[in-house]
Amino acid sequence: MKIPRKEGDVQRSVIELLKRLSVLAFRMNSGKFALEHKGKQRFFRAGCPGMADVLAFPWVKWSVDVKAPMPLWIEVKSSRGKQTEDQWLFQRLVERDGHSYLLARSAHEVYSWLKEHAGK
Repeated sequence: MKIPRKEGDVQRSVIELLKRLSVLAFRMNSGKFALEHKGKQRFFRAGCPGMADVLAFPWVKWSVDVKAPMPLWIEVKSSRGKQTEDQWLFQRLVERDGHSYLLARSAHEVYSWLKEHAGK
């Protein structure tokens, strides 16, 4: 029986992998937050609905003599997690603009994508 992995564990291993491979990457915090300041509660939104968990910029070979970073949005899921409708719409949006998008359930899936597309 396969032991389910928590999304947070997968996310940490993905970030660690990208760091070890020297791929510029950022954890994208999105959602609604409530903070209290001087007795007043304030609400704010970070990111946009469905935004992926990680934005990475692996260097990819575009042609024989051109290599440049490609935006790669990584949505991290647990072994049982499912992509929401907002996440699916976000995927379509970034792919329409020429970015790459990966739904990853492990750091190994990210490594495989990098090996295929970026020669890492």
